[in-house]
Amino acid sequence: MQVPLLDLKAQHASIRDELDAAIARVMERGQFVMAEEVEAFEEEWARYCGAEYAVGVSSGSDALYLCLRYLQEQEYFRRCITTPVSFWATTEAVLRTGLEMGFAEVDPLTGCLDLNKVEAGEYLTVVLPVSLYGYPAPSWAPHWSPSTIVLMDAAQAHGQRLETWAACFSHYPTKNLGAMGQAGSIVTNDGALHDWLRTARSHSEAGGRFRHTGVTGNLRLDEIQAAILRVKLPHLAAWNERRRTIAVRYDKMLAPLPGIKLQPFHPDHTYHIYAIRVTDRERDALAQHLAQAGIQTAIRYPIPLHKQPFLVEHGGRDGSFPIAEAWCREVLNLPIYETMSDDAVQYVGEQIRRWTEVQS
Repeated sequence: MQVPLLDLKAQHASIRDELDAAIARVMERGQFVMAEEVEAFEEEWARYCGAEYAVGVSSGSDALYLCLRYLQEQEYFRRCITTPVSFWATTEAVLRTGLEMGFAEVDPLTGCLDLNKVEAGEYLTVVLPVSLYGYPAPSWAPHWSPSTIVLMDAAQAHGQRLETWAACFSHYPTKNLGAMGQAGSIVTNDGALHDWLRTARSHSEAGGRFRHTGVTGNLRLDEIQAAILRVKLPHLAAWNERRRTIAVRYDKMLAPLPGIKLQPFHPDHTYHIYAIRVTDRERDALAQHLAQAGIQTAIRYPIPLHKQPFLVEHGGRDGSFPIAEAWCREVLNLPIYETMSDDAVQYVGEQIRRWTEVQS
């Protein structure tokens, strides 16, 4: 049996007529940037997330950058603390703004930022947790002062409701709510942020055409991507529920196996990624075994952010965050997608069980 890590062709085939109609609608109107589809998606997405506002932008990376840039321009925020276990875009957004960047250790069970390890400091601090693989990241710690604001990197958490100052989503094609190209969004209840974002995403053009009030960039969401997201949004709840069903089946099969650790179950986990940890450091051997059985896997993420080459030159080193480093050494991502069959899930679990039997 061949089991891919993800199968977007099957997803798109299931809604092909809806997608074709949406794209044709945009083609017929002849407006391709920042028009009716973007406005409609923003209204629908804000409502889905339980937020007052949503703003469509060019990518999840630019969503993070814009929110951090807004805080930086308030002239009060000097630094941002985030997790070492994430995609580079999380850190890159901080570096793009010039904010002072710091890391804190992750929770050993979930892999999410351990907020008890985040020291907010005396001046205003942005804390940037990541809902790793779709696991709902904590958003507040009792020891923090009111000078702390939380911006959620929700790139893998489509379907979770807003519980922080703002949340940034990537709609990259592989996401639970993915476009067919680059796309992102921000949801928030902050009206001032919303207004600033709508200007900033379009070269900071305000008060009429060709009148610019700052330097930001061309960070807009285009109409076809918004139309595609609108087609997919009504299916998101059912798709997420199917992923949870698959995850529960995986959990039942894999939890008893020696040397395998799982993220704890959470009812709001979106399972963008289903992750296991091979605690005896035989991850690569297991990945090779699964590949030989026709099962595709991935490693998200093999290098903790504080050890990325660019940051090594800026002081990153081994041993700074041992729990995060262990996650990156041990994690392995298994196939999970809404059209995955029960037989495929069973096959993956059975192959892992066979491998553990050989190892013991």
